Amino acid sequence: MFGGIPGREAEPLTRDVDKVRRTAPSGAHPGLFRPIVENLLDHDPFLLLADYQSYIDAQDRVSALWRQPQAWTRQSILNSARMGNFKVQPGTSFV
Repeated sequence: MFGGIPGREAEPLTRDVDKVRRTAPSGAHPGLFRPIVENLLDHDPFLLLADYQSYIDAQDRVSALWRQPQAWTRQSILNSARMGNFKVQPGTSFV
């Protein structure tokens, strides 16, 4: 079990975590992301790795919707309409 994901499902996660561990921005220190990876593997206080597959699935749905401009526009309008009323705190000014 890796990051809360058992078996074969962990393969993409393992690959991606290893990529982050090895990758550094151009000219940056090679171990730059090591503390982040270690925190995810040892602690993961926000359960990012446990929810990894759900995140990937959601991103796949968003990407598919983005390729359909009419459906994307419709969904964007519906999401905005469903937000509810926006209330400004008294004393707040917009300059």
